[in-house]
Amino acid sequence: MTGISRRGRGKVEPASQGGLAIGRWRTLTVLTVVLAGLSALLATQKRQLRAEAEALRETVRRQVDFPHTGMVVPAFDGVTLEGDEVRIGVAAPGTRQILFMLDTRCGNCLVTLPAWNRMAEAVAHDDASVEVYGLSLDPAPETRAYVEEHGLGFSVVLFDDERYRELYRVRGIPITLVVNEIGAVEYVRLGSIFGEWADPVVDSVVTAAVAGR
Repeated sequence: MTGISRRGRGKVEPASQGGLAIGRWRTLTVLTVVLAGLSALLATQKRQLRAEAEALRETVRRQVDFPHTGMVVPAFDGVTLEGDEVRIGVAAPGTRQILFMLDTRCGNCLVTLPAWNRMAEAVAHDDASVEVYGLSLDPAPETRAYVEEHGLGFSVVLFDDERYRELYRVRGIPITLVVNEIGAVEYVRLGSIFGEWADPVVDSVVTAAVAGR
């Protein structure tokens, strides 16, 4: 036939071979970039999942090992250093208790005393009836000397029963709690309160203590 150039069947011209090679190279390049992006994305997601899992484990550990909001503490009868009988862990209807857990050798407790005194003073001037108690892990003689030396502005009760310490989940001190009339914890602060963090923490504790009056 005229006007038709015949080529050997199954043969490919050199120009066509070059085009195919370039096409394959481009495809491989795109696939490499896509796979690298997917690998980076998967690595990021894996790190995020590990971080979330670790955060969840830490949350569970803290809720098991330490006091937390929502837990209910047991009530117990105590006597202040002044000789007054009190009920710790429950408050009168519509009121709250602020509880400070300390011992006389705790350096973090010592630096927290000014903040605790400010909390006690703040709620004393509020219309709400808020009870404030320190719970000392030490015997009476050491505790009494400590109170006299540092001028605590709140009553202190001995907290020397290991059973109640365990039920309150005292794993370290200082601890600041706000509990309501049924002993449910509405606020928790673990650790010291001083410096630039003192003011917001004092405000948070006082707000939690007078809420619902």
